[in-house]
Amino acid sequence: MAVGKYLPEANPGPVEEVAVTIKNLLEGLGGGSQLSHDQLDDVSTSDHHAKYTDAEAISAVEGEATLDLTGDLSTPGSLISTGGGQTGKFLTGQAGNTVFAFSGGNFDIRAGTGGSSSQNVMRVTSAGDISMTNLTISGTTTALTFSNAATIVAGSGLTIPAFTLGGTIDVNSQALINVLDLDLGTESAFGTFSATLTAANAGTAWVIRSRSVNDIQRPRLGLSGGVDTAVWGWVSSTHTGIVLSGALNANSQAITNHAQAITDNAILTVDGSPNDDEFARFTANGLEGLTVAETLAAISPLTTRGDIMFRNATVSTRLAKGSSGDVLTMGANDPAWAAGGAWTLYETLSPSGVTTISTSTLDVHDLWMVIIDLTITDDTEKQLNLRLNGDTGNNYRYFYFNGQTPTLQSAASWIDIGSGQDNEPLTGIVYIRGKSGGDDGKIVIFGSVYGLPGSFDFLLNASYNAAADVTSMTFFTPIMTGKIKVFYMDY
Repeated sequence: MAVGKYLPEANPGPVEEVAVTIKNLLEGLGGGSQLSHDQLDDVSTSDHHAKYTDAEAISAVEGEATLDLTGDLSTPGSLISTGGGQTGKFLTGQAGNTVFAFSGGNFDIRAGTGGSSSQNVMRVTSAGDISMTNLTISGTTTALTFSNAATIVAGSGLTIPAFTLGGTIDVNSQALINVLDLDLGTESAFGTFSATLTAANAGTAWVIRSRSVNDIQRPRLGLSGGVDTAVWGWVSSTHTGIVLSGALNANSQAITNHAQAITDNAILTVDGSPNDDEFARFTANGLEGLTVAETLAAISPLTTRGDIMFRNATVSTRLAKGSSGDVLTMGANDPAWAAGGAWTLYETLSPSGVTTISTSTLDVHDLWMVIIDLTITDDTEKQLNLRLNGDTGNNYRYFYFNGQTPTLQSAASWIDIGSGQDNEPLTGIVYIRGKSGGDDGKIVIFGSVYGLPGSFDFLLNASYNAAADVTSMTFFTPIMTGKIKVFYMDY
């Protein structure tokens, strides 16, 4: 069937004829009729296209290495990569544009050309993990919410700006380091630190460390749990400025390494063991108990027997012992020693039925006074004699009254100072110069002693001519009982 028979020519006839022609053409194609190339004008055999089934068309598209679409791709279904181990990519351009890539179990969002995973800005794994280079959340009401015990893992550190927690943060037994400051609570709500150790796990609950000079982390304060009374342990720590608001219980432990007492020479009263009313002081080895005498010795400025303590203008201080015979006098403000002007008892002799008694060795003094109060028990009259320095030589000279007659005794080996018998008293006072003096170095002796009635012995004066200071006295001959008191005076 010729083309011209069905198609209008270049210059068709009336409209009615064209319509008839189209009608005839459609009828000719109906009922399974076909047109051959020969029946088509200007169509050669090389312009022929094979007839494709749907499967053949899909296969032909899938065989293309690259499929470029100049328009939009829209599908109500899914875009599925079936490359197995191959990598599927969804590109939107070259460098600087976003690239979506799927490789194995990972879905990547990349920047740049998307040629490698090094350009990833985010990856989602088949396990549901998300990793990204940076996460920026903007907006005033934007929130990042984690549910179902989500875990954030930062491979090389995670920097989080200021944020507010909406619940409890669980550090999951990990270290929290480089903390500048912890502010617990406010004026109306106080925060706490707590450790959930049990009695079966009574280890260290908290440890505070700091770096040493060698930049080594060293423990400074530890808190042990698992007991009713917590235990704080300080290590290599110095405390300053501590003010106690209650009692300090040392728990039977020693307080050591004291450079001095809590305050200079401070004394604490110890009431109890080992003895009541003892005192204590801090030493390098702890608290030392002291008796009252030991306490006085510890705080007293006195150093020598005979010293006296008194208060000067500022502190309690020491007045050194004076010389023998000195008397304590008061100056304008402070006490002082001065040469004595009064008698001082040196020694008391107490003979009891003896015939001889002597003083101890005497210090040298200016003047001696001997008070005699004896009873002579002899049946016959006996004289009471005196010798100085144990000298038995003929170095004594004395006057005495025997009745009413004065008597001089020269070159004697003693001095007769009275006599008595039959339990009669012998009483009197004798003065003896203590130091030899004058051209001949004599010791002058004078006094008065009342003795046996009827004899009326009175010693007037005597001398000791050995040119020596008095260092001892000996009384002898009668059986005597009573007192002989020896005094001295310096001037």
